[in-house]
Amino acid sequence: MHSVQAHIANLTRALELEGRHMSLADINLAKTGLRANLVELNRLANSLAPVNQLPYDILAMIFKHVTATIDQNQFRYLVGEESDAPAVGTSYNAGRAAATISHVCSHWRHTAMATPRLWTHVDGRCHERVLVFLERARKIPVSLYLFTKSEALSTLLSLASLAEQLCRLDVLLEESTEDSDIAVLTSCVAPNLECLTLDAYPDYRRGRPVPLARIQMLGGKTTFLKALALRHIGNWMPSNTFPSLSHLHMTFEWEIDARTPDLLAVFANAPNLEFVYIGQQRYKVDTEPFHADPVVLNRLRCLTLDCCPYATAMDLLKHLSLPEHCFVQLNEVDIQQQEGEPRPLPQVGPLRHPTKLDVVSAEDELFLVADSDTSGFWLHAHLTSGSNTWYSWLHGLASMVALSSITSLHITFDPTHTFWSSVMRHFSVLTELKVNIDENLFDFDDVCPLDTLCAILMEDSPVLLPLLRDLQVEGTARGDDFKRCSSTIVDMVAFRARTGHRLRRFLLQPHDWAASLDGWFGARAVELLDVVDMFELVGNACRALCDFKMRDMWHVDGAEKYWQPHGTGAFKKYAILLGDH
Repeated sequence: MHSVQAHIANLTRALELEGRHMSLADINLAKTGLRANLVELNRLANSLAPVNQLPYDILAMIFKHVTATIDQNQFRYLVGEESDAPAVGTSYNAGRAAATISHVCSHWRHTAMATPRLWTHVDGRCHERVLVFLERARKIPVSLYLFTKSEALSTLLSLASLAEQLCRLDVLLEESTEDSDIAVLTSCVAPNLECLTLDAYPDYRRGRPVPLARIQMLGGKTTFLKALALRHIGNWMPSNTFPSLSHLHMTFEWEIDARTPDLLAVFANAPNLEFVYIGQQRYKVDTEPFHADPVVLNRLRCLTLDCCPYATAMDLLKHLSLPEHCFVQLNEVDIQQQEGEPRPLPQVGPLRHPTKLDVVSAEDELFLVADSDTSGFWLHAHLTSGSNTWYSWLHGLASMVALSSITSLHITFDPTHTFWSSVMRHFSVLTELKVNIDENLFDFDDVCPLDTLCAILMEDSPVLLPLLRDLQVEGTARGDDFKRCSSTIVDMVAFRARTGHRLRRFLLQPHDWAASLDGWFGARAVELLDVVDMFELVGNACRALCDFKMRDMWHVDGAEKYWQPHGTGAFKKYAILLGDH
């Protein structure tokens, strides 16, 4: 150290004495030498930092933690209606983080360069970055995102080294393309590809329905493909055999004539499907019935049909053989008023043993969720025209859903719901009933909804809901209007106690909570408390008593292993429609 300090002192003295006599060339030479020494000194200083005293494997582990999406189990690509170039979001942050780490210091750079897995998530909008990352990944499998034109996609996929190395490819084409532009997918061979996402801008110029062609993707080499998402792909569908495919996501353009036989052909070639999403299948069901043996999907865990005609969804479901323990979601399905519509639900596995049932019905809209811990059926449908309502359909609910296994029922209620009296006869093991009543019904209806509800719960021969123990009602009349039905409430509770069907818990949340228990029920308050184990008036300042909530089983484990849906998808719709805050 003394020698270094002496050299620095001598150099400083020499510059003071001879600096003014040095030529420009000598000055530049001295500057270069000093910069080299400064770099070396910085390197020596960095080497003494505590983090740089760590062994290579520990430092590499820290880098992997910083680039957390390097873990395939945490990697999800954003896919949805509004996906665009920035929407890749955090999906490929691992690549950008690795590039940042490699520019901190030489030691970190050497460590990062010697850690191939830091370079396996490639944001390929820069062609040069693709080649650099491939070199640094050293032949291990890589994931590549491209926001590009079809011709540039063809150029990249023609690289033999890239095709062999690809385990995942997410492509968003920059502009609306002709179907012929996608032909590159027929000739490109990526034998180790496990996940493919192809998202094209929809073509609104077609003007009339276009039949689908069947093509062989990836040169027919799809043995190891586990996840396939095709969005706005045009007038073709894959004819490949997919022995390993577990996740399938297909969204069609509005004028593409994707029929039930087309979808069944794809499903039949992918016997190990676990998660299926089909969006915007808009064709009308053939007037001539389609006859075929059902396609068996024994491993299916979740099937989602989004934005399609109700009749189309029913037509597809009746041609599928689904396991009992799976989840079926029909989102935003619509019905054009025709004779025989809406048709009944088909007999699918999740409807055979549900334990919970939610029903929200209006004149032109229905939300029905029937589920258990291991299966579920979800329907959100609209009547788009005509004078029919869902009421006649709900009269036949017992023939579509196994109501005899339901223990918890959550409904909206008004006096026009004439179906509940007959439907409730089938709830033989129901123990919990939650009822939402719209406060506006009390202002405009001569019949008090609570009177109607209580009358149903007092029906005899036999008594409806014989095992009912927990009753929760959100919504009552305001002020003096409540007196019209408060006495009926006491009569209903007393009747059930007298007939051996005593309520253990009765929660009531009025719209107007200004009055006390005596204010609501007067002299009959004591009688009410005597015929129920626990009664409570719930204040409306707290959370709504009978919120419709998404149950945990609908977050099916593994559904988002490869793709993160844009926004919150169907769960968001559920919360908005049913008033979850």
